[in-house]
Amino acid sequence: MNGLVFGALVGALFGLLVHAARRGRRDFASVSFMQPSRYDVVADDAVADEAVRLLAELPSGTGTDTSSGAGKGSHPRSGPAVT
Repeated sequence: MNGLVFGALVGALFGLLVHAARRGRRDFASVSFMQPSRYDVVADDAVADEAVRLLAELPSGTGTDTSSGAGKGSHPRSGPAVT
């Protein structure tokens, strides 16, 4: 029991010293919103063509990349990149 109390006190003291030395600043930047720059879509061969068709129908500005050379029977299949 004494070891537990001693460890808690030493940990609190160490945390206080580190916090004071860094003047309360964090070593990371927080963000309120994250926006992905791209998505990877994974689909079974049975539904891959339908997935490509649905992605191609997305509103303008999402773009599709059909230059990956994905064709029937290619494994692994890479579909269009949505950006």
